[in-house]
Amino acid sequence: NVFDIRQGVAIAFFVKTGADEERDGRVYHAEAYGSRQRKYDWLNACDHANTEWREVSPSSPNYLFVPRDEPLEEEYRLFTSTAEIFPVKSVGIVTARDRLTIRWLVDEVWHTVRSFSGLEPEQARIAYDLGKDARDWQVRMAQLDLLEGRLTRGNIVPILYRPFDVRYTYYTGRSRGFICMPRQDVMRHMLAGENVALLMPKQHKDEFGVLATTSISAHKSVAAYDINYHFPLYTYLTAERVNRNETPPVGV
Repeated sequence: NVFDIRQGVAIAFFVKTGADEERDGRVYHAEAYGSRQRKYDWLNACDHANTEWREVSPSSPNYLFVPRDEPLEEEYRLFTSTAEIFPVKSVGIVTARDRLTIRWLVDEVWHTVRSFSGLEPEQARIAYDLGKDARDWQVRMAQLDLLEGRLTRGNIVPILYRPFDVRYTYYTGRSRGFICMPRQDVMRHMLAGENVALLMPKQHKDEFGVLATTSISAHKSVAAYDINYHFPLYTYLTAERVNRNETPPVGV
């Protein structure tokens, strides 16, 4: 990256003409790949006049400002979208504190929630290295979520944390609690009975990837950099977890 940050960067040039009449603008695109030094050299040598621009035509619904294989667009639109096939869907679970909420073993989860919920908030913050509270995740709120629901081993469930990496978490289903964003409207269907879900990102920095799981899933359980969506095959009219007092099975 040419900037000292991890995120990808787009440099955009916008032209204000001052014209009052409504008209479609013309959009051009250029990109540079390679090492940081190679990009620095390119930026030093190029300006808007000598850059090899490609004109692009962003269109509804996404208005992507990048070149695409436009002739295939019409054929692509003939397929049924995943969102139409699976009307119930969401981004995977975001815990906000993986080191606290995700564990390898059921007993580790049980020990963590019992210990964490019994400490003073500042003691818990230090003991589990939780850092400062965020807007949607706070130590005290996480503790209240555990205590108000009566601690039970039945809330310990398998979670697909990373590709083929099944671990365990304590799931209450309440937002901004022990888990920041549990996606209860979707994940409850994974806990109500037998189910399987399709997991895939909307876009990919690496090669395309897709997985299937019988567990609830985290938001990066398909790829390290791409946020994935969770599409359950079945939805239950009464979406309450069955056999809550039994030891949770290992998901696939």
